[in-house]
Amino acid sequence: MHGSHIPVADEGMNGYCPPTVCPGGFAGLPSAPPNAALALVTQYLSAGNSSYNGLTLSLQRRFSQGLTFNFNYTWSHALDDVSNGGVANIPFGALVTDPSVTTPQNPFNIRGNYGSADYDVRHYVSATFMLADTFRHAGFRWGPNRVFGGWTLSSNWFFRTGLPFSIVDNADAGALAGYNYSGPIFATPLTNIPGTCTSAVNSPCLNTSQFAPSGALTGFGTIGRNSVYGPHFFDVDLALMKDVKIGEHATFSFGAQAYNLFNHVNFDQPVNDVSNPLFGSSIAAVGPPTSLLGSFVGAGSSPRFLEIKGLVRF
Repeated sequence: MHGSHIPVADEGMNGYCPPTVCPGGFAGLPSAPPNAALALVTQYLSAGNSSYNGLTLSLQRRFSQGLTFNFNYTWSHALDDVSNGGVANIPFGALVTDPSVTTPQNPFNIRGNYGSADYDVRHYVSATFMLADTFRHAGFRWGPNRVFGGWTLSSNWFFRTGLPFSIVDNADAGALAGYNYSGPIFATPLTNIPGTCTSAVNSPCLNTSQFAPSGALTGFGTIGRNSVYGPHFFDVDLALMKDVKIGEHATFSFGAQAYNLFNHVNFDQPVNDVSNPLFGSSIAAVGPPTSLLGSFVGAGSSPRFLEIKGLVRF
């Protein structure tokens, strides 16, 4: 799929950097405002582009022994100039550390921001299974049916590779904020940068020595938007329920359901600002898509929940 004429807000058209701030000049911006009668100028353009390529495989099977399973795999690559139509929200409402880049770095080069979309998930796997009459299939064939019959075991499994993030220099961006410029300044790498940051909890996966000094104010950064991928996501839910007939038209179900069965902690993107002392470190957890408290309840909601439940269907 391909998209065009996507809204883009360009907030640096009247930006500049005076010699007192940038003695050697700032490559890409003039030393005086293009129009001294105006301050910050925002131009709204229908100039963004996007593309998506994907392949999805699905396998479903039902066995005579009461086992049903569903397995899904998707490979995809999504690219754009700006994600979410430039709306300043956080991807999926779950990530908290690195906000989306919603405006071009270079106000005169929209395509310079073209890269992986905020929600580019290269590999995604989901699977479900359900085993009816669980204890009977486990060998409790001769026990009383009221005790061992009617139990159903079910589970959901989720895995995806990490989401991309941009490495920025907020010291440079902050210095230009008073000169009619509002936008990101990407960092400039001095060496090869790893494409993934899968673990940054105990030690940073990136460090400032890999980039040009923060706050140098010499020009726009050269690293691409959303060029590094963060930690993967993994979650498993499990439920064991029993149905008991109540009369002819009603059923009572009771049992337990576990969210995040393995108590696995999923971490947010590492800090992406080279001027931040925590640069390259993951400092927050992200919640699973489902939990006892509902969907997308926010960061830090990743502990294991166990729910004892009962319901009547009629």
